[in-house]
Amino acid sequence: MVNAKINMIKQQLRPSGILDSSILSLFEQISREAFTPEPFKAIAYADYMIPLSKDQVMLSPILEAKILDSALDFYDRNEVEIIYLNVSDEWAIDLMHKRRRADDIKDHDILSRLNWFKMNVSPVLDYFRAHKSFKFNEINGEQPIEQVHQDILKALDLDKELDEL
Repeated sequence: MVNAKINMIKQQLRPSGILDSSILSLFEQISREAFTPEPFKAIAYADYMIPLSKDQVMLSPILEAKILDSALDFYDRNEVEIIYLNVSDEWAIDLMHKRRRADDIKDHDILSRLNWFKMNVSPVLDYFRAHKSFKFNEINGEQPIEQVHQDILKALDLDKELDEL
């Protein structure tokens, strides 16, 4: 897979005009095959959209990179900040039971989603935590909403700006 990743960067992304080092670095670090269903792992780095479920697809690397590149340009974001609201599994399960949404009724469904998060999202969070191009802000999501909001403002250094208004 290492050769496939290098080929994707050299033969797909760069020739398509994706030259931003932070985006190329992101594609170097993240293993697309970790998010790819088993039958499609061999083509995880090919220029194809890969079916994930009935109504979802994994975008091709070029399309994914172009969307990310254009979003960062559009928002003029050179210093990207990640905000992660961290909550325990127990807290999430309790909250899902309380909201009584149709897909939150069976414990099996809830645990399946939490396991999907651990397998598919946690590696991405670890990448952002370790990557020096991003400021990773981890906020305790189990606090009252007002405190979570204040912690986000503080993490983004917006609390002082709002005081001045």
